[in-house]
Amino acid sequence: NDHLSAAINPFGAELSSLKDAAGRELLTNADPAFWTGRAPLLFPVIGVTRDGIRLDGRHYPMAKHGFARHSTFELV
Repeated sequence: NDHLSAAINPFGAELSSLKDAAGRELLTNADPAFWTGRAPLLFPVIGVTRDGIRLDGRHYPMAKHGFARHSTFELV
C-alpha cells in the first residue's frame, strides 16, 4: 500500500522485510551471529511440546515451534 511494503520468504512464510513509505527498513537486520531468522512463523505451537500433539486420537511428533518455519509455502 502507500504506507508499507513487505517481502515474504517462501521458506517458512517468514516476513523478511518491512519498509515504510520512505523506504526505511523496520525489521532487524537479523545478524546471523545472534539470530537464525527474521520473523519466523511459529505454528501450530510456540515452544516445545512434551510428547508432540494429539489430534482425533492420533499422535504426531512435533519439533520445537512446530513445522511451519521449516516448510516452503506458495502464494495462492
